[in-house]
Amino acid sequence: MRALKLTAIMAVVVVVTLGIVANNDTVQQKLYVWHLGLPNGLFENLLDNPTIEGEGQSLHPKLQYLLELHGDPEEEPFEYYLENPEAMAYLRKMVDIYWPLRAKSTAAMAKVEDRLVPDGDNGEMRLRIYTPDSAVNQSEPVPIMVYFHGGAFLMGSIEALDPAARLIANRLGAVVVSVNYRLAPEHPFPAAHKDAAAAYQWVREHAEELGGSPGKLLVGGDSAGGNLALSVSHQQIIDGQSKPLLQLLFYPSTDVSMDYPSYDLYKNGFGLDEDVIEAALAAYVADASLEEQQGANPIDYHTLNAMPPTVVATAGFDPIRDQGSQLADKLNGYGVKVTHLHYPSLIHNFLEYTGVVDDAERATEESIDQIRQWLNTLPNS
Repeated sequence: MRALKLTAIMAVVVVVTLGIVANNDTVQQKLYVWHLGLPNGLFENLLDNPTIEGEGQSLHPKLQYLLELHGDPEEEPFEYYLENPEAMAYLRKMVDIYWPLRAKSTAAMAKVEDRLVPDGDNGEMRLRIYTPDSAVNQSEPVPIMVYFHGGAFLMGSIEALDPAARLIANRLGAVVVSVNYRLAPEHPFPAAHKDAAAAYQWVREHAEELGGSPGKLLVGGDSAGGNLALSVSHQQIIDGQSKPLLQLLFYPSTDVSMDYPSYDLYKNGFGLDEDVIEAALAAYVADASLEEQQGANPIDYHTLNAMPPTVVATAGFDPIRDQGSQLADKLNGYGVKVTHLHYPSLIHNFLEYTGVVDDAERATEESIDQIRQWLNTLPNS
């Protein structure tokens, strides 16, 4: 055991030393990712504290290591970023760099294209369209998934989501349209929700051009993006339009209320902290009336009984875990086809770790595979 711990410590020392000597951001980033690819057992011996356990769950050692490594009790509360535009811009830049770094790389796309399209008001937003080799020159329309990134409505982008979008496209054999919706605090509710609806409408109108058809659209999203995906289905149902065929939701945010046991258990120290959640709510929905806030509250949608078949993936050590679980239970109670996949060793935002944490890779791929299985049972349209 001592030898294993010494090996682990030496490996990290080498990484840190090489990074310092290199004094180069790119080299340091590669070394950072390389050391996260070392075996799980090494990280078990690098932990400052015993393995975190609770509710019969054990936190993955690499995730606990990262939480200990990056946890800073003296860090500014998240409200600081809301009050300092330069600090927020820097944080968003770091998210765009480090989320993709830790995510799994997959086969190159046949085509990646950015489009500027109308947003939900009078401006423009960027869509990134991923077409995998398996979706090229098909005799039948291919599925198209409109996907919304996470980030608490405050951060995240199509850049941060890039590896995840590629993974979904390759594994699903579908075109993925990733949406760069507007963020708070610059653009509070309902800006992101209006952009989500506008993006879906644009894709529906251009589906054939993208290799699909209006009848073969899917929606997906993680965290805040899951909220947006649900809002799109909700609005389509209300408007009497054809709803998405399927929904893929990773640890979705479904309720502006945080009155859940998982929130009390994991609201600090597990990657999505209380100050971030409170800042997100303050920045995005605080100025909306209670009636207006219902648009950001999918758990209370009166259309839940008409939702499309849905995959909900939740993480054991996620403060909003119970929101996803309750959504799955409600959908099931209404007779909606739903698969709830729960991953007890993971934290919120596990899409970010698919390249370095085996359980995160498995969780993501199993969730996508469930959607693919359902697609294979549907007639071409």
